[in-house]
Amino acid sequence: TAPVAAGLPALVSSSPTSGSTLEDAPAKVSVTFSRSLIDTSSLSVTFGDNVVNLGSVIFSSDGKTMEVGINAGEKGTYRVVYTACSDKNSCNINAFEFDYARPTNSVKEPARKVM
Repeated sequence: TAPVAAGLPALVSSSPTSGSTLEDAPAKVSVTFSRSLIDTSSLSVTFGDNVVNLGSVIFSSDGKTMEVGINAGEKGTYRVVYTACSDKNSCNINAFEFDYARPTNSVKEPARKVM
């Protein structure tokens, strides 16, 4: 992510993290910022052209974290887009990606003895 201008909410952490590759499908995405956010802030997750959010964005009690449930059923790259506003004129609009590499459930055959 790009540097954030002074006074804007800066991304402190996220789950999943930017650039990560997951073997287990995440049930939610959360982003935490350096400042409390106002309710016009938003969070969405897409896979290709499809929004995979499940329900509304939930804000933490301190207002610094946004969370949304997702349906990450497909293997591939997911894009998280956020608009984090501490007031109506101070918004950090940015995005990051993570990969879901659903593991294959292949069973390895035992090695065969060669005679």
